[in-house]
Amino acid sequence: WEPVPDLDVAGYIVYRQQVDATTGALIGQSSRLTPAPIVSPSFSDSTAVPGHTYAYRVTAIDTTGNESAPSADVRETLREP
Repeated sequence: WEPVPDLDVAGYIVYRQQVDATTGALIGQSSRLTPAPIVSPSFSDSTAVPGHTYAYRVTAIDTTGNESAPSADVRETLREP
């Protein structure tokens, strides 16, 4: 994603939600993948399960703890090895 240009951005929080392979609908609740904000505008999901499709969203958080609205979904399928 593109970094937020605001000077008070402390980092980013990444969320993931599973996607139904047949309908493309989101399943269940989204899960926060980064326990603390990450500084880099990139993330690698080491907990994704091969063959599953996920929707990822990112929020920015400022130095006082205010979190932005989430980005649009980006969908990704981890291929089987």
